[in-house]
Amino acid sequence: MSKLAEYKNFIIFFWSYDLKEKIHVHVSKNRKQKNPSKFWIDPEVSLFDKGDFTEKEIFDVERIIIKYLDTFKDRIERYR
Repeated sequence: MSKLAEYKNFIIFFWSYDLKEKIHVHVSKNRKQKNPSKFWIDPEVSLFDKGDFTEKEIFDVERIIIKYLDTFKDRIERYR
């Protein structure tokens, strides 16, 4: 797991073995959460899997991803 950011109780990250898919991030409430959410971030931010999150949490996370979208894309691309 490559952590991109932490915000409140959210961890935003990507898995190196997922890099063959289009660019996306996972979001977890903690390192042991079994069902994180998944957001596509290219060509635009869109929710793929809600995971174990409430609608309000998804809204909060999506705002964070949009705010730091270019940074996240850049870090993932550099890893490839």
